[in-house]
Amino acid sequence: MRRSFLSVVLAAAVSCSFAHAAVVEEFKAEDWDGMAFTSDETGQFTHCSIFATYRNGSTLFISYEAADAWYLSIANDNWSLGEGGSFALKVRVDRRGEIEGTGVALAKNQIGLPIEADNPFITQLRRGNQLVFTFQNQEYAFELSNSNRAMNAAQECVRRHVAAGTSTPIITQPAEPPQPETPVVTETPPAAEETTAGTDTSANATATGEQQTFGPWVVAAASNGDGSFANCTVFGVHGDDQLILSLYPDGVWGFGLYRAAWNLDTNQTYYLWYNVDGPADASGVTKRPVEAAEPTRIYFEVSDLEDIIERIESGSTLNLQFRGLTGDPESYSYPLDQAPAAFEATRKCVADHASPAQTTGKEGTGTKDSSSTEQMGSSEEPTEDQATEEPAEEEVAEAAPAPDSTDGGGGHRELPELGPKLIEEFEVPGWKAAAFSLDDGTFTHCAIKAEYQNGATLGAAQAADGELVLAVKHGDWSLEMGAWVPISYAWKGTPDFNASSEGQVAEGDNVVFVAIGNDAELTQSLRNAREMTIEVEGKSLAFDVSDIGPGIDAILECTKRHLAAPEETTPTPPAPAAKKAEAAPKAEPQPADSPASVDTADDTGNPRAEAAGFTTALLFRAGYPNHVILPADAAPPDGVPGGDALWQLGEIMGSTRFVEGGTPEQITEEIAAAMSGECGGEAATQAVASDNSHAHFTLACGASATRVIHYLVVPRAAGGSYVFALLGAVDDVAASAIADLVYGTAAGS
Repeated sequence: MRRSFLSVVLAAAVSCSFAHAAVVEEFKAEDWDGMAFTSDETGQFTHCSIFATYRNGSTLFISYEAADAWYLSIANDNWSLGEGGSFALKVRVDRRGEIEGTGVALAKNQIGLPIEADNPFITQLRRGNQLVFTFQNQEYAFELSNSNRAMNAAQECVRRHVAAGTSTPIITQPAEPPQPETPVVTETPPAAEETTAGTDTSANATATGEQQTFGPWVVAAASNGDGSFANCTVFGVHGDDQLILSLYPDGVWGFGLYRAAWNLDTNQTYYLWYNVDGPADASGVTKRPVEAAEPTRIYFEVSDLEDIIERIESGSTLNLQFRGLTGDPESYSYPLDQAPAAFEATRKCVADHASPAQTTGKEGTGTKDSSSTEQMGSSEEPTEDQATEEPAEEEVAEAAPAPDSTDGGGGHRELPELGPKLIEEFEVPGWKAAAFSLDDGTFTHCAIKAEYQNGATLGAAQAADGELVLAVKHGDWSLEMGAWVPISYAWKGTPDFNASSEGQVAEGDNVVFVAIGNDAELTQSLRNAREMTIEVEGKSLAFDVSDIGPGIDAILECTKRHLAAPEETTPTPPAPAAKKAEAAPKAEPQPADSPASVDTADDTGNPRAEAAGFTTALLFRAGYPNHVILPADAAPPDGVPGGDALWQLGEIMGSTRFVEGGTPEQITEEIAAAMSGECGGEAATQAVASDNSHAHFTLACGASATRVIHYLVVPRAAGGSYVFALLGAVDDVAASAIADLVYGTAAGS
């Protein structure tokens, strides 16, 4: 699928119940584009739309109206419709039931269909994988990744404009470049627009209250469009450049850099290397991918694994190196005079402005969600203020046995240890999936979660001890942290299941966890579930879980993989990376055999687990947490050398295996010799980088080859080496950039 930003003229054609519309805001929501509209006829705000273009030649629009209704629309330049005419059409999401309706031609090339806000189809649209639209005896398919977040952004856009009373059809213009002594905060703090890493989906936050100045730093609070507190931002003003560091109520920092001279591509991934009081290209510096929030600004959310804030506060000079996929690196240096005072003032600013609900992680406008359902992980040990006394021994219910029937018993099962540290993210259609550990790196669990239209978030996890755990979050709850509360849960599946138990409140006052057992029959029943109902505090919540099967399979495989991985290879990721833009075309047939000398070593009990664990650790450190380790029975695609573990990063496929002994130079020669026969004697290798223990080289079958395999040789702690291989086009800068960054991370360069 290819998505691109459309012209204002095309977007304005989605006028829903209004004949003519003017754009008053443009925004991004993941890989969807969005706009807000007012009516040309009345001047009143009407709706917000998200949209994307696809390779089938069509554009899909999902619009949310101020009247609390949805509008689905498709545009295709090949159509010639009578504007205002009615047409029969059908829509379905995945394998769920097809619905029929009568669409109205909004223009000669566009047809739309209104959908009520409470129609189950809206939930399917949010959580499905593919929308199929049937019109004039032809089907049009649309991939729906990130549709839930994008639809949430459209709803938030409507709430924002309704609350603000938007009525003037003025197209938002880019802010004027700031003057040397006038930080952007006097108008609209750019960093305050961020709600999640790498996305710009919220309203322009505006400065509130007085500004404080500390040498080159300016500290100010920012509010959302509805007046609620958003964050406090410290701006480092250096000529036309500005460092922008925003602190949110949940303690998360955002880092931005504004340069008036930039003209960045917002659809491209860039790379930022940073160091304090040392060169930005020295050994051991932090390297991470970043997104262009706008043509003149980059932004990323600082992970709790990064120490850039502490280093800025204790250092004298921040050195940055900015890299694109092409072109020469750009280097910048900024003095850090009075940074400690400015950052302390920023923390005090947040403490003075944030409401208790924001600082405890309760949902609210402008508040980041740091609750456990974001990671399905347990919190760190509670503070003295949060700690609750242990109940007397006689008050603790006996742990219930694993449910083995369709009617569970009462009481509660003690929760397994669920660590807070994110160590892997992987893809499961319709769900967010991840693995977690304790702070010391000890693996604890793998989990999936999904947000629903009913305002709740549902999660499922498998702990290291095999226990299955359900988690449910709802912003309406206000429960006592650590308390046990009655919970009922049931699902329709094969067989149906229902149980009553007690769940524990964790990670704030609106998240409840419940351990449900670990027997095979229960697991199979859960993976076959179609609908789930959970009741807590008298609130009954219904969930469509018809796609939970692959999610359960994924967390079972994830748990098995991490339990089998050697302790030293437990992944330790950098900051969560925004969605990558790099993608290589699908592989064409190439020789797939590896040299005999590169066979799996005999001294490992589980070669796939080891190779997968090491791959995950290295790709995480290189800034690619969104890779996927393929199933054990997956066959290498055409052109990808076989390996102990196969993996995928976007559309780029790769493999990892380890070899017994040999220097990087010898391994290179052996691979070239083994591939020579497959390439008709024309296997050409080219060295990219190497040292005594690492190597990066490419191999292509002759000078006219359109494909090239990037090989990376990395030393193995137990002896021998790992051999990474990934396939890309000869001129594919994305594949080259990935290989360069992974090699640099492994070699410490």
